[in-house]
Amino acid sequence: IILIGSALLLCSSCSYLDFDETNNLYTQEDIYKYFDRTKQMLTNVYSYMPQDFGVIAGAMRDCASDDAVFGATGGLVQSFTNGNWSALNTIDTQWNLYNGIRAANEFLESIEKTDFTRFEHNGDYQNWVKQLKFFPYEARILRAQYFFELARRYGDIAMPKTMLTQEEANTIGKTPFNEVIAFIVSECNDAIAQLPETYAGQPN
Repeated sequence: IILIGSALLLCSSCSYLDFDETNNLYTQEDIYKYFDRTKQMLTNVYSYMPQDFGVIAGAMRDCASDDAVFGATGGLVQSFTNGNWSALNTIDTQWNLYNGIRAANEFLESIEKTDFTRFEHNGDYQNWVKQLKFFPYEARILRAQYFFELARRYGDIAMPKTMLTQEEANTIGKTPFNEVIAFIVSECNDAIAQLPETYAGQPN
């Protein structure tokens, strides 16, 4: 009887529902509760930065001009000079930068609500505070860069500066090129006053 009772107690204490099936996935609230995760979200905004080396089927963008030559005569980049590039046969469109813009908008809205004061007795807290002052301006500069990359390709562009619902995204109009450039310049001027000339000597 004692053995059977002990076995029943052991079985009743086990719960297969205690298994975490999320595999360490975090909610948005979880992410912005901690500095390292918040910084990772900014790093994600950086990840959309256009690269030049090998970006067009192995060739640099310069190979589309007379500044450089791509050795493979059948390379995609040759379409810029052999007449194959057109509105229907586009190359290096960079539409994915709208994902970067959305990531920047999400970060900028979320960073305003972060509060790490509960960690004020942590030895790294003062360094976190210094870095956090830079984060919004870095995100704004990245977003401005992405707007620039799109505007220099297309002129007038859709320019979302906040998180959009699906309905808003489907109805947003174009912003005139001159207004896009004016916004970019304004963002850069704001950031110049806040970001350091060099990150050497800055925390982490």
